[in-house]
Amino acid sequence: RYEEAATELAAVGRRLDVRGMRNPGWCPWQLHLAQAQSRMAAPAAPGTCAGVGGTGGARAAAGAAGDVRANAGVAAGGADDVRANARAGSGVGPSGVPSGRAVRTALDAVARARQFGVDSAVGHALLVAAEVTGGAEGLRLLAESVARLEVSPAAHLLACALVAQGAALRTSGARAEAAEALHVG
Repeated sequence: RYEEAATELAAVGRRLDVRGMRNPGWCPWQLHLAQAQSRMAAPAAPGTCAGVGGTGGARAAAGAAGDVRANAGVAAGGADDVRANARAGSGVGPSGVPSGRAVRTALDAVARARQFGVDSAVGHALLVAAEVTGGAEGLRLLAESVARLEVSPAAHLLACALVAQGAALRTSGARAEAAEALHVG
């Protein structure tokens, strides 16, 4: 269903772009599209619910298209989604390489969010970009996401970013820093 979601979300993006509606804080269609593209490259492990910024599990990307059509905004995901995504491989392809299309989509969403300058939207976009990028660059994006979300009113997204950062730090071997991020998150 990720292919279907990606098709619908891309169509939503085209309709909104034509109307000049490019604010990812208002309608984060690109974030959901990047997640769907990433999942097409590396589906979540059976029994997990991967996805940051979605409604959880397969519903995150596959269900987001319908949600966007019904309501332009889609609710932010939970810390369970972040932990499950970390276990599922953080959106990298079967070879361990991030999906190039997903990364490009997410980074474009970051650029759009920066244009509007709202810390919560920038932090959210950075969080999804980190999810689909992974590795050292993902850690850098997570650090910036946490910094942006710390000065925003988006406490739930901050918690998600801290948990994702903690999981990524633990995977990289930085256990003390991971424990701190996980504790705060």
